[in-house]
Amino acid sequence: MKKGIAHTTTPAVLLSTLSGALLESLWPKRCIICGEEGSVLCECCEHHLDFLDRWSACPRCGSAYGLRWCTECNSYTLHKRNLTELPYDAAASALRFSSTSGALIRGYKDKGEQELSDYIARFMYQCMHPEWHFDAFTYIPASRNALKRRGFDHMQRIGKTLEHTSSIPLLSLFERPKHADQRTLSQTERSLNAACAFTLHDHCTVPRSVCILDDVITTGATIAAAAQCLKQAGVGTVYVLTCARV
Repeated sequence: MKKGIAHTTTPAVLLSTLSGALLESLWPKRCIICGEEGSVLCECCEHHLDFLDRWSACPRCGSAYGLRWCTECNSYTLHKRNLTELPYDAAASALRFSSTSGALIRGYKDKGEQELSDYIARFMYQCMHPEWHFDAFTYIPASRNALKRRGFDHMQRIGKTLEHTSSIPLLSLFERPKHADQRTLSQTERSLNAACAFTLHDHCTVPRSVCILDDVITTGATIAAAAQCLKQAGVGTVYVLTCARV
């Protein structure tokens, strides 16, 4: 009879397991929205998130109710944003931005609940249009201050999950110079602030088609600036995929 191979548990693995069990008993996982123990997002709260209906959304900019006449990407609205046309080919978002989706995103980015990245990546993957075909994902990188404050790049982590799920590679294409926090700015100020925010990494090779990942579309200034940067670098088709949109 062949002897089985003995599996030994190293002290480091044992310590990690015991530490995890102790932390879970002292500070059990709670739903980021309702506070119920058990998981970082309970089934009930996930079910009641305000998912955006693809079949009523604008097929171009992804606005929630723009299927027939979009208030977000018509010529008048674009003119107010100093645009003649959208610099990307299509956009989609998983959720409408609300108190619950806002709690989800803030919990992930600012409260250290990094497990939420798997939920958010799943929501984003499920809302991707099946007719989209592209060579790579890229992402809006966290600012230097945000990266220092949080200790991780929130969209890079989501992008890696999407890369694993879809088998579409994730590329880091953008540099991001230091600039003002967009959350404190008006729509006009956001556009001016984002206009020169993006450059590409030196000597990077850009694919023919790219899908940009970000957490929330508010005025669209950040996404527009990033897409323009890619178009100017020779990218032929640019898609936009976000967790939520205002």
